[in-house]
Amino acid sequence: MRDRRLGYRVVATGIVNSGKSALLSALAGQTGLFPSADVPGCTAKVTTEPVGPWLLVDTPGLDGPGNPLPEVLGEVRKADTVLWCHSLRQGELRPGELAALAQMRLATAWRTCFVLTHADDPPDPDRQAIVSGRMAAQLAEAFGLAMSPAGLMGRDPGIGPRRCLRPFDIVGVKAYWLAHSRSGEARAALLACSGIPRLRRFLDHLAAGHGPRSDARPPATSEVLA
Repeated sequence: MRDRRLGYRVVATGIVNSGKSALLSALAGQTGLFPSADVPGCTAKVTTEPVGPWLLVDTPGLDGPGNPLPEVLGEVRKADTVLWCHSLRQGELRPGELAALAQMRLATAWRTCFVLTHADDPPDPDRQAIVSGRMAAQLAEAFGLAMSPAGLMGRDPGIGPRRCLRPFDIVGVKAYWLAHSRSGEARAALLACSGIPRLRRFLDHLAAGHGPRSDARPPATSEVLA
């Protein structure tokens, strides 16, 4: 059983350059909290940061040097929620990702949110639809996992109740930080485009009732946008 006193454990995972570190920093509302760069191997080890009610956990790329997969899967199995990050720039799920998902097993799948990153680099709604559609098909083909528009229990005619995964979260970290320099409608539009506040509210909902750690760093009030 996970120790709730440590905070609601949110673990970000994915292959190299999938946007894990940048996503966690944006969720925390603190630029560079988890260092990131567009080069492989920027995250070389598991890093944890307490933020409000969450314990945010960054992990090395699944396909990074030194075979980090066993360590990453260990963190995944301890997670309350897993943020499986996949860059829209990378297209559909790669064989290594499918192999790692197979090792996570079905029980972990229901604690996993699939987050498609780099939605604003550059913005391309058609690509988002193509990649998310292909990924949904891959998950169904490989594991029998269904995506649902509502992210709740689904029902197929003639099949009966079927448990469905939460819909993909599509996020753009650049749009989120750019919103800090805007106001009014422009700010609201960038926030909506970023998807970060929506994902933050979902994680807050999951963590509700557990309360923040006494030593947790609160989200930066000057940076967190509603």
